[in-house]
Amino acid sequence: MSAETSPSLFTLTGGMGSGKSTVGKELLKLGAGVIDADNIVRDLNRPGEPGFAAMVDILGQEVVADDGQLDKDKVSSMMFSSPVLKQEVERVVHPLVWSNMFEEVRKLDKNTIPILEIPLLKPEHTRFFDGVVVVNTDPELAVERLAMRGFTPEQAWDRINTQMTNEERAEMADYVIDNNGTYDELMIAARGSWHWMQTVNIRQQVATR
Repeated sequence: MSAETSPSLFTLTGGMGSGKSTVGKELLKLGAGVIDADNIVRDLNRPGEPGFAAMVDILGQEVVADDGQLDKDKVSSMMFSSPVLKQEVERVVHPLVWSNMFEEVRKLDKNTIPILEIPLLKPEHTRFFDGVVVVNTDPELAVERLAMRGFTPEQAWDRINTQMTNEERAEMADYVIDNNGTYDELMIAARGSWHWMQTVNIRQQVATR
């Protein structure tokens, strides 16, 4: 796709329990081409796929459950408890995820604005995008949301404390959604971010003519 005809490329990111996925679903309803990195990872981690092979090669056969699928809880536990293993898995799997995400972007209609939904975006990756949208929420509220997903408070805090802080995420953002209020307020903020992205896209299209 040429720069003259391609729509702007955005990313949506946020920490665990931030509400990023809820925003992503609303943006999809509004007409964005939302590509969820978590879905890409799930596809790569199916038996026979390269992500599955990498996980087993690095973490061992013990991460394969009785049904032949990856034991997600065991994988998560091993990667969280060992930064070395986590880094090795990411070194192999992350390039596959990026490659697959950009392949999905190429499949979108040329008039559809693509948004890559990436849970733990790193600052060095912001250069790939025309705009970075961050969803932030207070850590205490994130812990409450994670508890509803089955995490103990200790597990939730352990994971949140290993991630970037809200302040660090805000520093790399072009647009910040504050998700400390109601669901309706979050939807209003999501629609506001979509309006901003459309505006950026129009300005870029005009500038490249």
